[in-house]
Amino acid sequence: MQFKRTNFSTPWTFTIILSLLYASSMLDRYILSLLAQPIIAEFHITDEQMGLLLGAGFAILYSIAGLPAAHFIDRSRRIPIIVAGVMIWSLSTMASAFAWGFWTLGAARAGVAIGEAVLTPAAVSIIADLFPKDKRGPPVAVYSMTAAIMGTGAVALGGLVYHLAQNLASDLGMSAWRITLLLVGAPGPVIALVLAIAMREPERAPVPNVGSQDDSTSIKAFCTELVTHRSLFLPFYMGVTATALYIFGLSTWAPTILIRSYGMEASSAGYLLGVMGVPGAILAAVLWPSLSAFLSRAGWHGHLLATQLISAMVLAPVIIIAIFTASPWAFVIGVGVVKLANSTSTVAPLTIQYYGPSRMRGRLTALYVLTSSVIGLSGGALLVPLLANFWPENPNSLAYGLSTLGVGAVSISIPSFWFAHRAAAKMTSHEQV
Repeated sequence: MQFKRTNFSTPWTFTIILSLLYASSMLDRYILSLLAQPIIAEFHITDEQMGLLLGAGFAILYSIAGLPAAHFIDRSRRIPIIVAGVMIWSLSTMASAFAWGFWTLGAARAGVAIGEAVLTPAAVSIIADLFPKDKRGPPVAVYSMTAAIMGTGAVALGGLVYHLAQNLASDLGMSAWRITLLLVGAPGPVIALVLAIAMREPERAPVPNVGSQDDSTSIKAFCTELVTHRSLFLPFYMGVTATALYIFGLSTWAPTILIRSYGMEASSAGYLLGVMGVPGAILAAVLWPSLSAFLSRAGWHGHLLATQLISAMVLAPVIIIAIFTASPWAFVIGVGVVKLANSTSTVAPLTIQYYGPSRMRGRLTALYVLTSSVIGLSGGALLVPLLANFWPENPNSLAYGLSTLGVGAVSISIPSFWFAHRAAAKMTSHEQV
């Protein structure tokens, strides 16, 4: 009797498996921040070298690798590509346990970055083909919510694994941090095996409303699509990138601001930021797609870009108020509000799904990851201390630098999303004529 996978390969089952893989990738990505101190001590490397492994080096490789990977995602079956990516990042994480210095650990981290670059472009493309347009909000919210939870949950879960590794270290004759890397790298291949066996590749659904009608997969057609609809895509990517600069800058420097400006203990700073930041991010993953769906039902043309415009306008006064904040509690609450006001992590992928042709969604998503990660993560982390130099003797200089970056970010994102919304509204109205 032939084995049938149809009963298992439901849209929501597929979404849950993709979300579990996303959680695994986030754990493998962020676990090194928890293990930084024992690695620095054993390898005798500097904080700057460790920062390179954790930050810009990973982000640049992750983002650049996403573009060629997405090209194959748009042309080929996506499940085998995801499985290959999972195997690369999981085995690279486990290989990190056998590194003997900065360069070997860096090479293993490069494998993690390259493998993880495959997942989100493929997942966004698959989810778009699993659900109709008006029902994509909840599954995208679930997938995106994984990042919100694991942003701090990865460190908490990693702490439990590290505690287990400490108990095993003497028996195995290995450092606890090495055992931790072996353990956190193990779940990925198991989940990928379930994906390969139980799930069936969904058929690609064409997007008749916008974009190239020949569904071409060539690089020329992709560039033509961007140029043809530059009035939508250019300001959209500008708005997303500007928002990412501030969000990543905040995530990178908020703990240091609490410690340096308000004299808070590091453990207390991390706990408070997690308590406020995680619920805010989770609520945002539900709120903004729901608002977008409401605007769509109300007949609002360009509803996805209107949602991002509204969130940027909500973000602006929070950033301005933060400049005058003198209380650590007000700052922590502000972080939670900023996480709540950030719509790009959920609505930006929906925008790509809605306006991008089926066989270009992977590359459009990879371009989104490229701009938000390379410019956002690398630039946001760097610009805050650079701007803080304008207040060299002030203990609140980092807070002022962060607020200055925020003002600049919303000054770009608000007009960018407005122009993108206007272009999207025109496209939608032309479809209905």
